[in-house]
Amino acid sequence: MVFFYKNKGRLAMATGVFCILILSGMLLTSGLSKGDSANKFEFKLLAYPEKYTMTSSSLPGIRISAQYSGAADKVRYSTTHGSLLTWDTTSGKTNNCGQNVELPYHIPIYWIPVQNDGLPKVNDEISVKVTILNKDSRLAEKQVKINYDGSMYFTVQASPDIVIADNEIDAGKLQAK
Repeated sequence: MVFFYKNKGRLAMATGVFCILILSGMLLTSGLSKGDSANKFEFKLLAYPEKYTMTSSSLPGIRISAQYSGAADKVRYSTTHGSLLTWDTTSGKTNNCGQNVELPYHIPIYWIPVQNDGLPKVNDEISVKVTILNKDSRLAEKQVKINYDGSMYFTVQASPDIVIADNEIDAGKLQAK
């Protein structure tokens, strides 16, 4: 019995070191799931406005832009319905890019519901896929889903990877980050 109490200090020390190792491992891997790594870059999509209608908006469409924390030189946008536009805010001119376009990283795209065959149907799945590229290598991909109410409103579907700005100024500030 005397030996048990005499070696208690070593046992307490060993238990303490073991606990520190376990906690360190948990902290280093917290938030990571299978297939993730600590070097993964943050990628979010920025959208504005949340609700869009062609008749009462000061924008040509729903603005969508990518925010990626790693090196990226281009972004590829593609949509299942509607068309994609670029908009020169100084001249007010828009350029219809069709359903697929690659642009320099810093240029946002505007999604509009109209395409050659008219508006989408209520049950159509509408999405804009955004692919981050660097030197033609695909780095990451996400998509914005858009719901149509059947009358006039197109709504950006909320998602953890989508930041919906409250106004056009906030959308520009978020893009600049």
